[in-house]
Amino acid sequence: MSLSDILEHTVSKNIEISKEVVLYGAGNFARECLKVLQQYNYEVLYIIDEKKYQENISIESIPIISLYDVRLKASIKETCSCVLAVFNAYVDLSKLEIDIKEAGLSNIINPLEFVDKFYDDMGDQFWLTSTNTLKEYKSNIINTYNKLADYDSKKLYKSLIEYRVTKKLNIIKVPQCTEIPYIPKDINVKYPKLNFIDCGAYDGDTITKFIQHGMQIESYIAFEPDIVNIKKLSQNIKLLPGIKGLIYPCGVYSSSTQLRFSGEQGSASHIDEKGDTFIQVVSMDEILVNYDINFIKMDIEGAEIEALKGAKKLIQKNRPFLAISAYHRFDDVWTIIELISEWKLDYIFYLRIDEYNGFGLVYYAIPKSFLIEEEGIKYEK
Repeated sequence: MSLSDILEHTVSKNIEISKEVVLYGAGNFARECLKVLQQYNYEVLYIIDEKKYQENISIESIPIISLYDVRLKASIKETCSCVLAVFNAYVDLSKLEIDIKEAGLSNIINPLEFVDKFYDDMGDQFWLTSTNTLKEYKSNIINTYNKLADYDSKKLYKSLIEYRVTKKLNIIKVPQCTEIPYIPKDINVKYPKLNFIDCGAYDGDTITKFIQHGMQIESYIAFEPDIVNIKKLSQNIKLLPGIKGLIYPCGVYSSSTQLRFSGEQGSASHIDEKGDTFIQVVSMDEILVNYDINFIKMDIEGAEIEALKGAKKLIQKNRPFLAISAYHRFDDVWTIIELISEWKLDYIFYLRIDEYNGFGLVYYAIPKSFLIEEEGIKYEK
């Protein structure tokens, strides 16, 4: 099926939810689903969570139980819908769906289907959006597909769009095995000593892995706005031999200003107009004047496009290797490539994935000078 045909696809499954529901999951996404279900007068009989049920707790007086609890009688399994309300990067939802079916619950509403049905209430969730929204961007999606360099990127991209449109959990590719984050092992790259800018440095996990696997670092600059993460980052950099790093306690953006922020969430801390605090954000073009760099990594929870705009001159001057996360917003998979392509810097674009369920997508914009010529690369016609 062509990408154009996929985007014309009409979801065949009629998403019907019985008035009595079993909710699978007890995290933040599940709580949002629960709120919507209660708003529309669905009765949630049980919440299934294989870890939390052992704590003998409930949510809003709804018991948390195991999938194999005797309270899930055959009659309940036959008549109730099961809303699979797990949406994260760490659990293979396609396997989880199979487990739920094998336990006897057959009418399963997965997260993609639930958000599509209640989109007006749920809104966008990371990359999750409504099918109708995706179809509005058909030309952008196809044009970006045509800019990808290799067969693997195009195959992943097509499966990603099909996954989002059809809502079938078994379509999306499982994570590739990545020993070093942001260093794709199946792309033939010769890395120089890195002048490395780490946007969304968290606790220094990326630079630590780089050093552990023998990457040579000439210089290191970290941007991290979360105060808890900054303390860990500083401590961890001190443990790295030979690394003299600059830590900027701020975020990166298209301009220097202050924005609301939801912090103290580990790697998930992010700019948020409903956040309970403010942080300073900066444009890298304004901060890193006349600085030589050759590698930029961005994992900044949805601010990637704005940060790229604020680093345009830096990127135009240096043409660094770019590793840009592309899953925090539904349009990241095309807007990131569209923006970089506008600058006409002759980058080669690759797409890889290192987490489950459409999370962990990374675009690699690689200068030709980094790539090693090789024969037998498999391209899609």
